[in-house]
Amino acid sequence: MKVRGLALVFIFCLTLAAFASAEDAPEGPKAIPNFLTLKVKGESFDKGDKIVIRGKANVEVEVTAYNQERIVFSKKVPSKASEFYLEYETGFTDPAGEWKIVARDGLNFKEAIVTVLETRESSFLSMVFLSPAPTTFRRTETIEVSVKVSDAGSPLGEASVYFWGADGEKINLPHTEEGIYSITYRIPESGVVGPWNLTVAASHRKIGETIGGEGKIVLYVEESPLSIILVEPVNREFYFDKPVEIKAEVLYYDGSRMSDGNVLVALSQVEEYGSFPMEPTEDGFFAVSVPLMLFEDQILNVHFEASDAYGNSNDQIFGFEPRDYIIYFVKENALVIGVILIVVVGSAFLIYAKTKGHLSKKALLTEKKRLYALKKKNQQNYLVERSISREDFDKRDAELDVQIRNVENNLVKFNAAEAKQAAKTQAGKVKPLPEAGKAPKSK
Repeated sequence: MKVRGLALVFIFCLTLAAFASAEDAPEGPKAIPNFLTLKVKGESFDKGDKIVIRGKANVEVEVTAYNQERIVFSKKVPSKASEFYLEYETGFTDPAGEWKIVARDGLNFKEAIVTVLETRESSFLSMVFLSPAPTTFRRTETIEVSVKVSDAGSPLGEASVYFWGADGEKINLPHTEEGIYSITYRIPESGVVGPWNLTVAASHRKIGETIGGEGKIVLYVEESPLSIILVEPVNREFYFDKPVEIKAEVLYYDGSRMSDGNVLVALSQVEEYGSFPMEPTEDGFFAVSVPLMLFEDQILNVHFEASDAYGNSNDQIFGFEPRDYIIYFVKENALVIGVILIVVVGSAFLIYAKTKGHLSKKALLTEKKRLYALKKKNQQNYLVERSISREDFDKRDAELDVQIRNVENNLVKFNAAEAKQAAKTQAGKVKPLPEAGKAPKSK
């Protein structure tokens, strides 16, 4: 009993020591709470002024300025002592108007609104748009952006000229001829939809000072209609005993290929199947394998729906024609068809045996005339009306030739049998001559 008591006391002491050690242990590093603030010194600035941006952050901050969805600048600013600081000197090639300054640290963002104003110096240069005309364009369409820059009426050939694309990107306009700055520009598939304020800004260093100018026209941009091109199956055919392998490419308005997006395939006759998503392939196409059911020898309408991440979309319907339906039907119902054929053939044999003597030459001639009329009609359908394909014409023509040959063979057999029967009849009517030296018997 004493040993057991001492053991319990020893265990109790060890437990107290463990708790005491845990309380006295130094604390590990604590996670710094994530916070973000943004402050802009001032609310209104003239072109040429510096914009001072600062705030608190414990990680690197990305500071971006927007003007009507145009990106004026975007810079990554490190955090030092939980603070960040940025100075941005506005230029004459920056757009005037309201700027939205956004600071992001990866988890949070803060916004501030400032106004950038034109000055007398920033409005010296004249900006005249030569193209495009203020009309409607589609995403992925190519346009010519061209402006004439003048200083007091004289063409200016040494200016820095920029414009903002439909997706907000700032793009340089190179000098092409005296006072004219031009570039061929493709409206991106992610461009703005609706009014697009195409803004061009220029600056020029003149006699120790900087002068500038800004021009703007309003264009309208529509979504790019997607075009779905069926690559496989080439002949738009499907077979009942295997899935149909479908491959397609999706093109934008300018013919460029959509490489990233969603393409769905649906079968209009079997809505319960739902849609089948097509998967992108390595060569830039989209492919899917669609299982089929019995469609009762009808055209299969395949419905395609395509869209990208920017709202461009379209849907198209293709008609697929069945092939080898009869072979498929026979394979699927071989047992039943076999029994039916046996019954039909047996019955036909019995009926034929009974009615063989009633077949007439007139019936065969009528059948022959009917088949030749069908043959002529088949030729008219293909050669004159063009209502059937060459494949269907050849197939039908061959079938009619076989039937005509069968009728002609039956006519030959009938004529032979008729001649044989006539010979027998004639032989029965003519009495044989008496043998020489013998008198005919008297009755």
